[in-house]
Amino acid sequence: MISCLLAVWFGSVTSQVLFERYLSPITAAHQQVFSTHLYDVVGTPSLILSLTLLVCCLIVTALWIRATLVGGTHRFQSLLNNAQENQGGSLWTDLFGLGLHLMLLCSVLLASASTGLAHCIVRDRDVAVLTAASHKTVVDARVRVLSPTMVSERRGFDCRNDIRVETITVSGVSAHSNAKARMYANRSDCRVQQQAVYQVHAQVEMATFGQSRVWLTLISEKRSGDANHSSGQNSRSNLVELSPANSISTMVTRMQDTFLRLTRRLDDQGKILVPGLTMGVMGQDPFISVQSDTNNDNDDIVPAYAAQLTRDCKQAGIMHLMAVSGGHFLLLGVFVRKICVCLRFPEWLKASLHITSIIALAGVMYPSDSVLRAQAMGLMAAVIPISGRRSQTISVLSWTAITVILFDPSMACSFGFALSCAAVLAISTCSQPLSIVFARHLPRTIAESLATTLMAQAATMPIQILMSPQVPLLSPLANLMVSPFVDFATVCGLLGLMTACCLPGLALVFVQLASLGTSVMAFTASWLGGSSVGSLPWPSGCVGALCAVVIELALILLMRMVLIQWRLRLLQKDSGWGREPVEMLTGRYGAPYNRSWWERLRQWWTQSWSLISSNRNG
Repeated sequence: MISCLLAVWFGSVTSQVLFERYLSPITAAHQQVFSTHLYDVVGTPSLILSLTLLVCCLIVTALWIRATLVGGTHRFQSLLNNAQENQGGSLWTDLFGLGLHLMLLCSVLLASASTGLAHCIVRDRDVAVLTAASHKTVVDARVRVLSPTMVSERRGFDCRNDIRVETITVSGVSAHSNAKARMYANRSDCRVQQQAVYQVHAQVEMATFGQSRVWLTLISEKRSGDANHSSGQNSRSNLVELSPANSISTMVTRMQDTFLRLTRRLDDQGKILVPGLTMGVMGQDPFISVQSDTNNDNDDIVPAYAAQLTRDCKQAGIMHLMAVSGGHFLLLGVFVRKICVCLRFPEWLKASLHITSIIALAGVMYPSDSVLRAQAMGLMAAVIPISGRRSQTISVLSWTAITVILFDPSMACSFGFALSCAAVLAISTCSQPLSIVFARHLPRTIAESLATTLMAQAATMPIQILMSPQVPLLSPLANLMVSPFVDFATVCGLLGLMTACCLPGLALVFVQLASLGTSVMAFTASWLGGSSVGSLPWPSGCVGALCAVVIELALILLMRMVLIQWRLRLLQKDSGWGREPVEMLTGRYGAPYNRSWWERLRQWWTQSWSLISSNRNG
């Protein structure tokens, strides 16, 4: 399934990149480049229909070949039987299996490419995108808020929200829309709720940076310069609530706001890191419109310190701890499973409670691509045991990523989703063998933590270089220093989040305990991330990512050669032979056992303590 996952990812990314480069009329109009577009010549329905028919033909062909090999035609069946009786039977079987695998890869590749192309065509044909691409226009739109209110990264605006445009009205003409956009507003219009529907009077324009394609800027009173408003006459409101948020969204928003206000009572690092470790958002990013109960000036976060701490965490290589991923869901899953085992619940009830807990945890987290990956993978892993099969991490990851990319092709171009999938894949495949090697010379806890850190960093390094052209050299040491405190701080933060509304006093205690754990992270980030050797500058773009991949492969090959030479010398030293058989080099007969310094120290302590205890008893 890994090969299918790579084919799906490659097909989706390639189709979207090529569309943006050569086929998109929005990009050409925005860049003022004249070109003839493919789907303007053949037509959008014809292009989608032809690609769909091609994918269907490939799938039908693959199924026909599979049915033929299983028992459809006696000629192929007898050919396989005769080949299996002879010595060349495995060759024929491998050739047919390779052919089927290639057909499957071609099918999923074209399926992902067609879905990515269809996604781009539908997105650029949306009326909101076309209106924004033509010129900056003042419109009336019906929008649904999809995210909590965050601090704006644009100058001149206080807050922002990710929205979905449902209806847009231009010059009295209304049209339906399904475009995702980002809405910017000032303080008077920032009191919006997630999942609520609003009627807005805003200016629509193409985005110049970020993942959103369209920006909606609410026309505030200062920007509009309405003379009637200054004279005291009534003016139209720029934000009108049409449908309030449901009760669940309202409760979640209240819980998050209360938790954020509690964190504002902590010290400077706690205000920033505790929300990041708990909900996946740094403390300076959420927009809190209502001040805390203390109304103290110390509740505000210093922007300079927040920027410095964030930069130190990135250079130290521990910024991934501030993104909610599989760790939260793993802790919750283990807790729910242990309770169900103790109460002897049936398997279907265990899965139901596990699924419910995953959905509830994802609902209270701030939305992100890594949360989406962890939620989808957790749901699939919770359903598999019902069928009586054991859940396999790599298979679940592959099916999860394939499903998400096919249903939402924009995830194929998401750095957060790619980082999360790459880290899980590397940890699942290579972490355990490497930890066994490290355990010969280090304590088991340190060996497992070091192996997990190295594998995750090696897998995500090319993607991180595409985002930021630097290599955190001290990341393994930083992760070893903070790993004993991560789970403790995470559990305390989650308990504070759950009790923030009903028991604010108890929640404050949990938040303060979580701040003790994050203080170690802040010290580690300032010590290692702020040093001159904390990060290594690296070439940017695809060239830098390719260089990182080549260097990692060369290091793996070099380590493999060193291990072979080391094993050869040990075998020659112990056996006394000048040259050993080839089977000895492969480790077929094992390798001599050498105790590590940790095992020798533990044996010395055990023997010394037993000797002292026996003398005391005597």
